[in-house]
Amino acid sequence: MDPEILLPICVQITKNNIFIKNEPETRDMNCPVCNNPIDPSKIFCPSCGTRNPGHDKVSMSKEKLLIFIAGGLILVASLVLVFFLIINPMIINRKATKLYVIANNLKLRSSEYIDVSNSNVIRDIPFGTEVLVFEQNIDWARVKVKKQKGYMGSPSLYLKDKRSFHEIDAIFGNEDSRLVLRSTRSKVALLNYFRQNGFYGNIPGTVKEEFMINTPPESIWQVFSNPEGVNFNILADGFFLGNNLECSAIIIQNVNSGLKKLLIFSFVEDNPTFVWQTDLQEGYDGIRKIQKSTKLYIGNTLKGKPVLEKIPCDAIEFGSNDVFSVAKRAILIYNGIDFNFFVQP
Repeated sequence: MDPEILLPICVQITKNNIFIKNEPETRDMNCPVCNNPIDPSKIFCPSCGTRNPGHDKVSMSKEKLLIFIAGGLILVASLVLVFFLIINPMIINRKATKLYVIANNLKLRSSEYIDVSNSNVIRDIPFGTEVLVFEQNIDWARVKVKKQKGYMGSPSLYLKDKRSFHEIDAIFGNEDSRLVLRSTRSKVALLNYFRQNGFYGNIPGTVKEEFMINTPPESIWQVFSNPEGVNFNILADGFFLGNNLECSAIIIQNVNSGLKKLLIFSFVEDNPTFVWQTDLQEGYDGIRKIQKSTKLYIGNTLKGKPVLEKIPCDAIEFGSNDVFSVAKRAILIYNGIDFNFFVQP
């Protein structure tokens, strides 16, 4: 067999691994003008110079292949962009935890620290705002508020559902109470106490219908605060148990009967524990903290007369902001076992 005929057969076998028997590949075609054979790889006929139509077909096939490859690459790149710009953020948002802000104007920051100059504050986020939380530790949470990302203090992100927000929001009886009762831990303490005792705030009718909440009149309690800056108010913070546990004393009032209760909570890492409660006597419209070691009358006498003593821990003083009030000054102090009430002479 002619070696020139074997060559194309071998090339075909090497490229495509296809066995061709007794059918030599015809690589050349004839020129449409002079009818002489032309190699498809040649642009022009070597005999007459006419443009080789076979070469045009090969070129067009390569161009189509390049266009197809380029189109495929563009499609893949577009899909990748869609995933990272649209789909992936949606997946991340769905995995995020939804919490609600229960602090007054919680600051959204660009970094995980409190700058005294507030240079890292993006903006203030109001009470009740829904926040997406991606990461959270004891101190900070990486969050997204609408389209803004940043960091917030973890203790001020607590409520995990809209009902909880409405429940705690209904506890405030006036605008002053929102300003005085600022701390998140105190709000959480009240929410837990209300739920454990079947109490409710003054929840709007539409909310009660939405969450099917029944609130008998006797179960409605709220906090009604005096303006900030007065001597006696609804809140006092101190170390009332004689140890290093921080405590809060809070006054709540029954909307139907007017009865007032004093509640005392302690906190460990801002987690509240109910400690003690008592009904508030008439004539007192507020409380305040009395510092440890202050000299007060706490029950001891000398020759039948009460004597002043340094109190061993912070105490709670009951009083009135009414200068004409006849209610006597009174002190509530912990004796290591229980709280004792002492009227001051």
